[in-house]
Amino acid sequence: MFGLKSKTDDFGLIIVNPSSKLRFILYSRNKSDVIVNRLYIDYMYQYPTYVVETPMCIEAQGPIPHKYHIRLVLDYKEYDIIPLTPNNTVQVWQFRNEDEEHFDVLIGGHACAFRICIDAYDVKSSRTFSISSEDIYLEPFRGNGVLHVIDKTKKKLSPTPRRLLDSLSPIAYKLCISYDPKTFLRSLSIDDIKQITKQDEEVMKKLDSYFYTQEYLPYVEKYSTISDGSILNGRDNISILFCAADPTDASRLRLGEEFREINEKLKMSQLRDRFKLEIPQLSVRPADISQALLDIRPQIVHFSGHGTSTGALCFENQTGQTQLVQPDALAALFEQFAKQVKCVLLNACYSETQAKAIGKHIKYVIGMNQAIGDKAAIAFAIGFYQALGAGRTIEDAYKLGCVQIRLQGIPEHLTPVLIKEGQLQP
Repeated sequence: MFGLKSKTDDFGLIIVNPSSKLRFILYSRNKSDVIVNRLYIDYMYQYPTYVVETPMCIEAQGPIPHKYHIRLVLDYKEYDIIPLTPNNTVQVWQFRNEDEEHFDVLIGGHACAFRICIDAYDVKSSRTFSISSEDIYLEPFRGNGVLHVIDKTKKKLSPTPRRLLDSLSPIAYKLCISYDPKTFLRSLSIDDIKQITKQDEEVMKKLDSYFYTQEYLPYVEKYSTISDGSILNGRDNISILFCAADPTDASRLRLGEEFREINEKLKMSQLRDRFKLEIPQLSVRPADISQALLDIRPQIVHFSGHGTSTGALCFENQTGQTQLVQPDALAALFEQFAKQVKCVLLNACYSETQAKAIGKHIKYVIGMNQAIGDKAAIAFAIGFYQALGAGRTIEDAYKLGCVQIRLQGIPEHLTPVLIKEGQLQP
């Protein structure tokens, strides 16, 4: 039970049952005769916190002949219960000897602080007076999405939430006042999150410890491993297009195993929810890859198949046999998608020439400077996508792919080459 600020023992306000359903009682004693001119909510401030997806509202039931809803809007400070709307005849409310009326208040929406206040007139003494409850603090009650009342002696708020909000950086401020901060947090890029300072985090913890510990910290810790310059630093998830060609008139390749390994490594990675490995494009023809680029709009394109010593890549024709695609043709194709594609991996023999041509338009391209065996190609893919899944940069992923070849005991770790912004990297 909360304390009462009152100037009389003959008329008062009691708040009981502090829970998701709050009850307050108006009473008169000692043959008092009191007219309530105004019963209202004095709304002090709202906590910026992640709560239920309904607006704040107080539903009063009692002597009033129907349910009366008050929607609390941030721009307003006071909300009348009595007098009611102009369409209702109840403008004042008289309490006589031993009267007692109960109001059940159902509360949902944002956490806030308010008082229940009364302006009244004592008929016996011919004087006006005002009373109000102690400050009532509400915060999210987890599990069923409603709010519960907190005794202010158990929850000290200093400084006020508004002063705390004013101390936040722009990104942290937008996060705290967002109607759905959980969704807003996931819309931020890694660069945005890095703008949130330690001081911001301390303030966020004070404003809503539940959101801070249960949502914010796990999310930030998960993505803190992302390196500067990682392909994951943007807001969007990364789409990976796997294209493979294995013409019938060429030696068989283990392309299915390569795709399976990539899929497994991404699924096992810490940042797996940021990657989408698209349905593989198999037995790919030249027209198929351009259609896939248009339809899927990938950020990473992975081609696995054969290459020739002249630098051509082996696609398939209508009958499944080899159709060569020259470097200038493939470079012209990727030029049309330069704003979309961030990295191209050509896991095929002698694809360095292709990589250099494509590298004139795409920032990162990986090719092979000589023939490469199945085992080495698969090992490189394993290391490459392991690193990407951990939030490492393209350069780091390339290096880890080469290391993975060495770990498998295969003497081909110098075969992959990285072209960055048109330049062969050492």
